[in-house]
Amino acid sequence: MKPGYIYLIHSVGTYRYKIGLTVAPRTPEDRLKELNSRQSPYPLKLIHYVFVADVYKVEKEIHQACKSFNVYREWFEFTKNAYLQQVIQLMERSNVAQRPNNNSQGYGQYQNKINLSLP
Repeated sequence: MKPGYIYLIHSVGTYRYKIGLTVAPRTPEDRLKELNSRQSPYPLKLIHYVFVADVYKVEKEIHQACKSFNVYREWFEFTKNAYLQQVIQLMERSNVAQRPNNNSQGYGQYQNKINLSLP
C-alpha cells in the first residue's frame, strides 16, 4: 500500500481529462507543471485532487469505473458535467486528507471498494 495523490487534469478547450497519480515528494501541482512543459497542444489545468492511502489501487478502480469514457491510457472524455461530478465523487470517497501530514491516523479511513460506475 503506497499513499499518494489521485488528480484530475483538464485539457482546456476539449472534453478530455487525465486521471492520474503521483507520490511524494511530487505533488499534483508539480505533475501539472511537468505535463504542461511537454508541449501539450492544449493548456492543462488541475481540476481536483485527493490524498489516498493506496494510490495504485484507487487509480485502477477509478479508471475501471470510467472505462467507457477512456480515449487513451489515462485520458478520458467527459462530455457532460454530470459525469465529471461523478468522477470527483469517486475521488472524494477515497480521500484520506487534502494534504498529507506526519501522522498516519487517517489511513484507516480508506474505503476498500468504489461502488459507483459510470454509464
